[in-house]
Amino acid sequence: MNIHSVYAQKVAFEYTLGYGSYQLHDVEEFQRKMVNPIPIALTKNSFFPNYWIHSGTVGYISGQHYPGVNLSFLSTGSRMTTADYSGSYELDLILRGIRLGGFYRYYINSIDINKSPHFFVQISSGVLFSHMDIKEKLNVGRYTNNERLHIYSKGTYVEPSVGISHFFTNWLSSSFLCGYEFDFGGTLKHEGQELQPKVKMKWNGIRTYLTVSVYL
Repeated sequence: MNIHSVYAQKVAFEYTLGYGSYQLHDVEEFQRKMVNPIPIALTKNSFFPNYWIHSGTVGYISGQHYPGVNLSFLSTGSRMTTADYSGSYELDLILRGIRLGGFYRYYINSIDINKSPHFFVQISSGVLFSHMDIKEKLNVGRYTNNERLHIYSKGTYVEPSVGISHFFTNWLSSSFLCGYEFDFGGTLKHEGQELQPKVKMKWNGIRTYLTVSVYL
């Protein structure tokens, strides 16, 4: 069965579960400066570990071409803490990112469910909204102080990737992708003012995705 004509005009809906590594070097340095000169003992894996990414996509597939729009949610966090006989100190940074953009996927060959799998290349780009919640807690004797701060940024991203798709029927497929995200801009702000010195929120890193697609 040749699906080239079947997919001439198909709307596609996708859910994607991804996994990302985050090279948030500026934010790590920002956190270290916040606690200096307090002697901090780091908890295990405290600096922005790899974490899951959730995405939803709507696209339009025609032959070997597949453009569309997507919305993704990223998150990670970090903790620095210390405690002794005199008291305790905790500093938590909780990061969330929302990516809104478009993508273009090109299948190397025309789609035919009798000849799966199909290889493709893809490029994604758009706007990245980042939010950071800072929670600071200090206990010294009977004194307790809790501080909360929200800072944010807006930048752009570009993510090239390669992948492979398997078409089970003319309405269902799954894909595996591997790529790398490059972020630009994204200077952190508080109440409209950039932090000084400037801190860039860059979620740069390797991305892997597993996608389920339904075609109408």
